[in-house]
Amino acid sequence: MTGGIIENTLLNAAFIFTVFILRKIDDKFSMNWELQRITFAKCVLDTIWIASLLFFTETWFVVFGFFQYFEVLLCLCILWISVIEPIRDTYKVN
Repeated sequence: MTGGIIENTLLNAAFIFTVFILRKIDDKFSMNWELQRITFAKCVLDTIWIASLLFFTETWFVVFGFFQYFEVLLCLCILWISVIEPIRDTYKVN
């Protein structure tokens, strides 16, 4: 479990670092807004996921595995932000 917490922390730090690196690139040529929203969603949902494992270990929520739905929700958020929204935007009238 400690390895998972360290891995998530390093991955979130890498996302935040990439947002920092890309901050001066013109928005027309970059995906800053998309990357910022993905980073925010990942940090929030991973924090809730890890907190439920650390602090609510013996509750029915963790025992029955419902905490894993936070990761499913994270994947759906990332899918929405990086795939569905850009495809939907291509159908907008100029």
